[in-house]
Amino acid sequence: KICKMVEPAEKEIKTEKLEFPLRPKASPGWKPKEIILESNHPKLTIKNPKMPVKVYAIAFDPEIATDWRSGVRTLCSFAKKGIEEWLKAPFYTAGRNLFSVSTQEDDKQKNFEVDFKNQKYTINLKKVRETSLSDEVFADNQTSLATRQYLNIVIKKILSRDLKLVEWGHNSKYYDLKNKENITMYNLSIYQGFKTSCEVYANFTPRLLIDFSSRIIRTDTVLDAMKLLKTEEDIRDEFIGRSVVACYANQRMYKVFDVAFNLNPLSKFSNDENKEISYSEYYKKKYNITIKDLTQPLLLHVTRDERKLYLIPELMNMTGLTDEMRKNSKVMYRVAQDTRLEPGDRYQRICDTRDALNKYLEKEGLILEKSSKVKAFRLAPPDIMLGTKSLTPDRGNYQFRDPVKKPANFKDWVVVYHKNNYNDAEGLLNNMKKASGAYGIKVGDCNWIEISETKSAVWGEKITNYMRSNPNTQIVVVLIPPPAKPHVYPVIKQVCNKELGVPSQVIVTTSLQKNTLAVCSKILLQMNAKVGLPIWVTANPAAWGKRKAMMIGVDVFHNIGKLKKSCIGFCATLDDAFTRIFAKIKMQPKAGDEFMPSLANLVREAIMKYLEVNKALPELIIMYRDGVGDSQIPIVMEVETKLIRAMFAKIDPEYKPEFAEIIVKKRIDDRFFGSNAKGEVVNPSSGTVVARDVVSNYFDFFLVAQDVNMGSCTPTHYNVVCNETSLTEDLFYELTYRQCYNYYNWNGPVRVPAVVMYAHKLGFLVGQTYKDEHHPRLDDTYFFL
Repeated sequence: KICKMVEPAEKEIKTEKLEFPLRPKASPGWKPKEIILESNHPKLTIKNPKMPVKVYAIAFDPEIATDWRSGVRTLCSFAKKGIEEWLKAPFYTAGRNLFSVSTQEDDKQKNFEVDFKNQKYTINLKKVRETSLSDEVFADNQTSLATRQYLNIVIKKILSRDLKLVEWGHNSKYYDLKNKENITMYNLSIYQGFKTSCEVYANFTPRLLIDFSSRIIRTDTVLDAMKLLKTEEDIRDEFIGRSVVACYANQRMYKVFDVAFNLNPLSKFSNDENKEISYSEYYKKKYNITIKDLTQPLLLHVTRDERKLYLIPELMNMTGLTDEMRKNSKVMYRVAQDTRLEPGDRYQRICDTRDALNKYLEKEGLILEKSSKVKAFRLAPPDIMLGTKSLTPDRGNYQFRDPVKKPANFKDWVVVYHKNNYNDAEGLLNNMKKASGAYGIKVGDCNWIEISETKSAVWGEKITNYMRSNPNTQIVVVLIPPPAKPHVYPVIKQVCNKELGVPSQVIVTTSLQKNTLAVCSKILLQMNAKVGLPIWVTANPAAWGKRKAMMIGVDVFHNIGKLKKSCIGFCATLDDAFTRIFAKIKMQPKAGDEFMPSLANLVREAIMKYLEVNKALPELIIMYRDGVGDSQIPIVMEVETKLIRAMFAKIDPEYKPEFAEIIVKKRIDDRFFGSNAKGEVVNPSSGTVVARDVVSNYFDFFLVAQDVNMGSCTPTHYNVVCNETSLTEDLFYELTYRQCYNYYNWNGPVRVPAVVMYAHKLGFLVGQTYKDEHHPRLDDTYFFL
């Protein structure tokens, strides 16, 4: 008999064809400095590309739960001998798909009978697709989806079966659990491993990305951490969304979906034999583990099969570092020794992993090439224009003590301090006056607010009362002792940013104990920016010309506060030099689609502000969009860009600005390596662009903006998902690189264009403090720095 097909495989591997923009032409005569780099993307060569890769849909009679993936693997393993005899080849399963490089001609459909737990099952395999490993299949990542899935499955089998590695999480990162570094003084263990992923790159070339990876596991248990928290609500806030690792058996990693306070180790469940058994009895019987605390709540993990698993907190270790550890320089230095590899060490690890994989890939008819050279080019750093001079950065970063572009005149400002810090406050004012001359900034005498308590409410009330009598105050400078920062800082930001609409500068007293004049110089520059005045201007590309252009940076933050809200950090420029800004925060419930209308409305607000300032609408808008995962790109392309373009017509039916949207990805595993005069492996220099070989056939590129001299640098990936502009290829690269220099909190380039960094800083500040929208008076200032 033929059993009924349920959830055929093509539903799992089909996707709508997305129309990505193609790479535009470069400007005539554009000749950047070309260089050759090594990458971590060795080309995957296929010995017999014409071999057919067949995809079968798997169905069962009686039907099993459609999301029971482990059940699919188990039942198919029972039928392994019969299936391989039929296909005349090995097979691999993924979800409801079965893959095989099979030469069987009678391959359309076949049934197999198996017994499992006193139940007979009929497995029906039906061929739903046939592809190959030939060049034409690798047109792009979408066309080659089934083939890439097959290759990734083969590689995963080699990693787990042959190299005896364990996958933690679902992101193809594998670790050798026998090889770990214990840092006993800090109760940490560091595991080293690597990530792999088969992708299609330019010229329809399949490559295998390989990169070093590390994972920090704490030796304290989840139960230990729970006991430090006071309420159930605090425990849920701390653990939901976290990853934990089992300290028994194969040390699997789990994500916590909830904390079940209504369950404990004495609670019962049905085991594989359909018998009621308590969790305590189960662990004793299966692992010979005696659970000590029988009153602890259980952790809920939901599998990809949507099955619920309950975990014992005392048997789970924490992952990652605590906030206290991150603030401890000694801890971070020790951790960096095992997690931050220098370029030469990282490259050698990648080569060793490639060679280990090759031993087994050859048996599958696959070979990874030894070298992965890629073409790149290097952009020249931009000129930085100050008040009376300009400079060209050398190797990225620079220092200056010259007049800023637009110096502030601080004549109506106030310093708030605790009575025990009177000397610190007086020293602050004197040093700021000393530092101000070089920058052309005028620092007049300030007003003073002395506070005799450490209660946060008192600080807020004093500032509020002062502002009622002095509404024209330019900035509020607050000097706080370290013990008061956790509870006083959020109150100051709420009062100043949300309620009063006045920029504020919070300084912890201990920061003034060393290099006081240099610290005060940095503070003074921040204050200059916070009142809305530019410190410097980064020169635009020579071919840019005069354009009425707006640049937008967007970042999205999730799970903010106990209400689990999300917020959009939004920053747009209002002038030709991209230094005058319009900054907004939009709070809303955590979800997906409703971000799109909110973002379109924010873009509209920015355009209307641009019109108010410039008496004209922007003719060109470039939006850099951070906070987008790969799975969200289709909805960004199909919904977000359409909503934004439709909004243009609502402003004016004739308004059709040139528009580009670029997805910014910082958390990537792509790596590039250069070499110095001695032949040593080094990081690529600032301004390195990779736009050939290991990019797609559409319009995307990698940019190394920073000069990294500690550890291995991580480039930033830019994926242009909408391009309705007349800009040339090189203008996109030049503009993106130059805007990495426009971030006023750092003398040198940052990893992303300044508007993206400002959007990130704004969202981070809101998420850490008052979790709401700020006062509109602050829209055109850098108050969030």
